[in-house]
Amino acid sequence: MQAVRLRPNIVVPEIEVGADRTIPVGGVTREAEGWPYSLLGKLASVQRALGLDELRLRERLRRDERFSELAEAKFPRPRTSITPAEAAVLIERGLADPVAD
Repeated sequence: MQAVRLRPNIVVPEIEVGADRTIPVGGVTREAEGWPYSLLGKLASVQRALGLDELRLRERLRRDERFSELAEAKFPRPRTSITPAEAAVLIERGLADPVAD
């Protein structure tokens, strides 16, 4: 299997999805990160999934005492591929279809 094609209305925020709704298979996952990096990844995912403006999101972070230290941090980029195991889970759950070689 070379890739998976997400079914309509399925969003995987931490993964970069192609215009044809495909995600390449064969990549490696990120290693465990510390909580600030993990939190930044989640914030970036929410921002992308909801189509939020990054500047407004950062401004809101600056105003919140709990998150102000994260306002200027660099958001991690989304992953560009998934592992075969992740692809299998998406297919098993009916969220994607395999794309043959």
